[in-house]
Amino acid sequence: MKKIFTLACAAIAAISFNANAADIWAMPGTYNGWSLENNLFEEVDGVLTQKIAEIKGDFKVVKYTDEVKNWDIAWGVAAAGDIVEANKDVALTFNGANANLPAGKVLKNVTVTIVPGADNALTIKFAPESIEDEQEAWYLVGEAPLEWNFNDNTIMTKAGDNVYTKTVDAATADKFTFKVDKNGAWSNCYVLPEGVEAVELGQEYELVGPADSPNNMHIAADWTNVTVTVTIDGEKVKMVCTAGEGAIEAIEADNTPAIYFNLMGQRVANPENGVFVRVQNGKATKVIL
Repeated sequence: MKKIFTLACAAIAAISFNANAADIWAMPGTYNGWSLENNLFEEVDGVLTQKIAEIKGDFKVVKYTDEVKNWDIAWGVAAAGDIVEANKDVALTFNGANANLPAGKVLKNVTVTIVPGADNALTIKFAPESIEDEQEAWYLVGEAPLEWNFNDNTIMTKAGDNVYTKTVDAATADKFTFKVDKNGAWSNCYVLPEGVEAVELGQEYELVGPADSPNNMHIAADWTNVTVTVTIDGEKVKMVCTAGEGAIEAIEADNTPAIYFNLMGQRVANPENGVFVRVQNGKATKVIL
């Protein structure tokens, strides 16, 4: 009887081992477009580890199998905005919020190690060869022809000190949704203040953020070839949208007022005797007055 029981236990253990062996551990995040297929952990001498050339922003650790590939088994942090410091063993939270690496920093040539434990416990450690200051970048993310992702298709062009622009070269329907983001992290999104229903072309707005806001922005009317201009004024983030070929709703392109900014990103009501950034008819250009 004891022998049968022992064999049964061995069989159960073998089944458990095979199930665990089929587990796939991934680390999706802003740095890889939240992909479950890339940046997988490998078991090396009993340790789950991977090497990443460069990482910043927010992430999660996800466990799945080839048969069931979803986000149901995932780890983050206890509260939104919590930071995971480098070179420390950090306990993650099962079903927690997106974890964030230190703001404004880029980890280079990083060895990432995770250690699963009992009762859904999981610790993680980032061991980078170096930590560098991040170069500031602004993104316009949204529905097609944009993307809900941070890449070359959504990055804004720097038009001057603290001035960033992006033109969406397409006819886009009413309710087209988008956000402004700093440095490619969902926790750094900026949107309209509460109570503002939609963006009016030619009007300047002070956006609310940074936060991982569930809200999106949209233009009040259908439009084509709109340029979004963001200026940074200290802690304030201001936005103006102008139509390139005119909004479909009877806004003519040649009637779109010109808006001027100095090279520090500050709006100038009556520009004269200097170099300015002029935003008009969907284009941002440097001009000398």
